Amino acid sequence: MRKRRSHALIVPLGPARRDSFTGGPPQALRRPGRRERRPYVVAVLPLEALDEAGVVVVPGWRLPGGRPAAPEVLAAGRRAHGEGATVAGLCLGAFVLGGAGLLGGRRAITHWARLRELTESFPAVEVQRDALFVDEGRIVTSAGSAAGIDACLHLLRREHGPAVANATARSLVVAPQRRAARPSSSSSRCRRSTRATR
Repeated sequence: MRKRRSHALIVPLGPARRDSFTGGPPQALRRPGRRERRPYVVAVLPLEALDEAGVVVVPGWRLPGGRPAAPEVLAAGRRAHGEGATVAGLCLGAFVLGGAGLLGGRRAITHWARLRELTESFPAVEVQRDALFVDEGRIVTSAGSAAGIDACLHLLRREHGPAVANATARSLVVAPQRRAARPSSSSSRCRRSTRATR
């Protein structure tokens, strides 16, 4: 089994090539025609870079029923998880994890408007409805894009401690650990817990 690094790689949503990913170590580039204090950081890595990542994040995906993730992307996700990496699906990224066969027999969550599709698409998944994110060890899913920030801060806290997570939250100007519940339908309902863990 190959040794995996501690950095994360992100499977992007958008017009980028399907065999490329963003993540570290980054290459600092500057946007042409603009003067900035900090460089605009971009890193484009080949699909094989997932073979070294300790954390793989799918931040979003196409709407259910659209073109599925490429088979080589699903295979890379399965391989990464099989070799010890943590794989996170944020919002509709949960459908990519499901397509890779990583959610069977586990609890998971996605955007509240797509919970039925997740249940129907992956009957073996124990779909949750009232949490911001679900931590199943090396599989993490979040309820939506904003809840994805909560999930990522949770991962930082879990892997690197509260000081790192809190510093990141301050940089993002968000609460380091939200307590308010998310809406699981068109009307908000208050819940005590924002995450589901075993």
